[in-house]
Amino acid sequence: MSGIAGIIAFDNPASTSGIDSMLDAMKHRGPNHVGIWQGDMAALGCRHLPTTPESSHQRLPFVDGDLAITADARLDNRAELIAQLSLPTGTPDSALILEAYRQWGRDCAAKLLGDFAFAIWDAGQRSLFCARDHFGVRPFYYCHTSTVFAFASEIGALLSIPEVPRRVDDTHLLEYLAFYSENFESTFYRDIRRLPPAHTLTVDNGDLSTRRYWSLDPDPTLRLKSDQEYGDAFRTIFQEAVQCRLRTCGMMGSTLSGGLDSSSIVCTARNVLQNHGESLHTFSVIFDDVPASDERSYMQAVIDTGGLDPHFVRGDLAGPLDDIDDILRRTGGPFLGSNLFLHRLMYRAAAESGVGVLLDGLDGDTTLSHGVSGLTELAARGRWLTLVHEVRGFSRHFNASPVRVIRNVALLPFIPPAVRRAWGSARGRASAPSLFIPISADFRRRSDFEGRAMEIAPDYPHIARTEKEAHLASLSRGILPRMLELTDVASAAFSIETRYPFYDKRLIEFCLSVPPHQKIRRGWSRWIMRQGMEGTLPPAIQWREGKADLAHNFTHTLRTRDMDRLDDMLDRSEDRLADYVDMDQLRVVRARFLSGNSGRDAQSIMQVAILGKWLKDSGL
Repeated sequence: MSGIAGIIAFDNPASTSGIDSMLDAMKHRGPNHVGIWQGDMAALGCRHLPTTPESSHQRLPFVDGDLAITADARLDNRAELIAQLSLPTGTPDSALILEAYRQWGRDCAAKLLGDFAFAIWDAGQRSLFCARDHFGVRPFYYCHTSTVFAFASEIGALLSIPEVPRRVDDTHLLEYLAFYSENFESTFYRDIRRLPPAHTLTVDNGDLSTRRYWSLDPDPTLRLKSDQEYGDAFRTIFQEAVQCRLRTCGMMGSTLSGGLDSSSIVCTARNVLQNHGESLHTFSVIFDDVPASDERSYMQAVIDTGGLDPHFVRGDLAGPLDDIDDILRRTGGPFLGSNLFLHRLMYRAAAESGVGVLLDGLDGDTTLSHGVSGLTELAARGRWLTLVHEVRGFSRHFNASPVRVIRNVALLPFIPPAVRRAWGSARGRASAPSLFIPISADFRRRSDFEGRAMEIAPDYPHIARTEKEAHLASLSRGILPRMLELTDVASAAFSIETRYPFYDKRLIEFCLSVPPHQKIRRGWSRWIMRQGMEGTLPPAIQWREGKADLAHNFTHTLRTRDMDRLDDMLDRSEDRLADYVDMDQLRVVRARFLSGNSGRDAQSIMQVAILGKWLKDSGL
């Protein structure tokens, strides 16, 4: 997790002072290592945070002949690249990328495996070549005008230079209010864009072009002979996804929630580190005052297996709006993330413990898939006895209504979306994606909300008919890189690099290829993982039937700690918010939340308050 930045000036020599400003805005990303390279029309910079043995002696930007690179990267296929490129074993990742570019040109990104965002200035071609990893683990923001192209790891860095315009993107703001996060490129600033995951970007003579270099292939289906073979195959590839992320030059830690995902990572990483005489630090959030959100018994089941150095923080003694000024300054705009403050608690604790790299079980659900759409396939193939057996097991394990499950998997998927929408309208239900924040009538008109809603979800409500269709759709959602960008900026505030085993390209391709009967079996979702973790996970975790709901703590802390602050934020920004939000209706939502305990209402109020504070403080 380093901070990279660069400027290409089309009319005048690139400004070193501009690079200075961007790097100064990201000093937390590399407090002790800063580097700048200046060319005739380009300048590159890096706030370098060494997190691997090879990176501890590298300096960025790195220059080799007519090529210069700045990179925020950790490569997992180093041995393969070193052999193909005939380079020394200890070659830093940035030098590997530069040599890959020299060897394969603009096709080099497809040869890389790992987490990366980089930019290469090619003086011979007088062009800039940039790339972002397959899932967007490492961030890349940019601004392109008639006079300059600038990029950085954080929006705040771009805003530190005068060449970047400051104009609100109303379309993005509308999507924020509508809880829509599927746009891969936009930000709250009209002139600041995001490079989508698995894309390259090239600037040639002032012209910008982007290209996708990889996408998931839905066609392969894994065919093995037994549950044992499937479980063994999963365990092998999962172990590799964890082990390659243990390459560090400092202390290693991991989040531990007590769920299936984080516990699998912790137990697997612990086993690897124990072979080298090392222990793993774990960081967990506990909720003494909110038992409905507390998972301590499950965390303890993992800790009791040994080889761990556990740390605990109290999530019920913090609040969603803690450090809101600092968060907005770093994110460069409002954010969707009611529990971000819990992540920051763990990042702070890790930094205070001297841990520089943290594993995280983020989004194991998406990578593995719960497999419920596999039940729809059983219905489509007329396998009713098997379907009933699976539904009974699923309902028993996860406390679900069998009738409702049958309706959702065997009836609704086969009704055309238009018919479902008409039926919902006839019963007084939404015929478009639900809107929980009351948008003002004026903003509805000028943003064409109704038209945009159906553009966003033309087949709403969509229900997949096959498990692979559902799995691919969930892996392709725009909200995934947004979550990664949010957790990146939150961990970077504490100079922590987060690594996500469930965002390993090999693991995701494997899980997408797994047949439905290995995703849900005997009523157990994520069957292949439960089988593969046999002997690694404590049985209490391996066969968990659900997990605690953090929404209870969110509503509790918002109500008991943050209401005065939230009301103050709304009062101070009401004049700006009125351009977008129906404030009278918002007060109704607020009153409803205080008289009840709706997490949806709480989320809506908080989002509007954050938006108002950002609009007011930024002067937009």
